[in-house]
This record gives sequence, C-alpha cells and structure tokens, in this order.
Amino acid sequence: MSTKEAAIIDKWIYALLLSNNNEPIKGRIRFTKEFFLIAIEHVPELLEASQFFAHHFGPYSTRFAERVNQLKKSQQHITAIYKNGDWEYTLTPLGLEVANRQTEGIGIELQKTISNIKSRNKKLSLKELLKEIYLHYSKYAERAPFHEDVILEKVKLSDLQIINDGPDAVVYVPPDEEISLKGKAAENLLKILSE
Repeated sequence: MSTKEAAIIDKWIYALLLSNNNEPIKGRIRFTKEFFLIAIEHVPELLEASQFFAHHFGPYSTRFAERVNQLKKSQQHITAIYKNGDWEYTLTPLGLEVANRQTEGIGIELQKTISNIKSRNKKLSLKELLKEIYLHYSKYAERAPFHEDVILEKVKLSDLQIINDGPDAVVYVPPDEEISLKGKAAENLLKILSE
C-alpha cells in the first residue's frame, strides 16, 4: 500500500469515527461494513485504495484492518473498549484533533451522508446489516459460505460473534495466514449452523 493510499483510508476512517460527535461503533465487523458502504456508494477512490474483496464475513479489506491497527496501536488515535458485550471503537482526544484537521475538506453533504450511514446501521442488528450488504453487493459475499443463511435468516446474531472481536483482533496478518484464520472461523460457524 502506498503512502497516498494509506492517507486516503485514514481520512475516511477519521470521517466515519468523527461523525455523530464521535459516537462509538460497536464491533469490528460493523466498523468494516460501514466503512465499506462509504467506499462503494460514495467515494470511488476509497474503494480502490481499500481493495475490498469477498471473504468470510465479507466484504473485507486487509488494508482497512492494517490502518485501523496502526491508528489504534502506534498513533493512539483510536480506542477500543469492551462495553455491553462488544468492542466499541471511538477516537481518542488526540485522534479527535487529528480527525478534525484530516476531514476539513469533506463537504457538508458527504458528512451528512456518513452520519446517516452510521445512524442507520447502528439501528440494524449485525445480521440485518450483513443481509443488506449481501443482497445489494452479492459479489462480496461469494466466499462467505453462510451468506445465504444470513439472507434467509437462519443465522442468529450470536453465531456471527464467534471471531474474537477484541481490540487486538484488527491486526495485519499476511493474506495466506488471514485466509486460514478466517477459514477456521467459517468452519466453526458452519458447524453451528448444522447443529
């Protein structure tokens, strides 16, 4: 990933977290999906820089995960706190300062759109959010072996939380290792579905 691509991804991570007065985003999967919706529906250069692909719990972007990890651990701009049964992501005070500078050029209409994405998806269960994405962006669900079960509502919300969603779960791993880890998680989910 180039420095320019990392800067593009960072800008929109800041914009998403900053929206609605730094309202927390609950869970890594939701965070990723809200970011994806901004990219695919409103910011083509972000979609290109992020390189989302079909994957277990897809769409997924290794680049997004890497940048969140960088902003959280090294730069301490993002915090993840376990609250009410899930991890909540917000900007730290330092992150708020940087986010306000980084997002100055985003127009008011696009800021409202991001705010609406965050507000709307907060009201959806994780299953409902995945269902909408799988219905509208089916090419990103091709490698999710359970995507039809999500659409047909055979999956319980608790089944989707089998991957550790802790603050250290958003880490960069080589793509081959990531595929193996996600594959194991998908196997666990399929086992749950078959019981």
